[in-house]
Amino acid sequence: MGQKPDDYRAVPLCGSDLDFMGHHAQQHAIGEQSFWRAYQAASGQSVEKLIDSLCDASPRRKEIREHRNG
Repeated sequence: MGQKPDDYRAVPLCGSDLDFMGHHAQQHAIGEQSFWRAYQAASGQSVEKLIDSLCDASPRRKEIREHRNG
């Protein structure tokens, strides 16, 4: 708690498939863990899988992989 996660773990919550609950503010209303459990139930994909796919799509994917594995 109180520590900033690595930037590669940032996930856009507006628009796209992540707007499945109607609005990204829902994460703050129900809490992060509940939000990601609901996301997984709705999408069939864990937040870790989502983050991996976003990292893989990044033009900085090599740097991200090195950071994550280093």
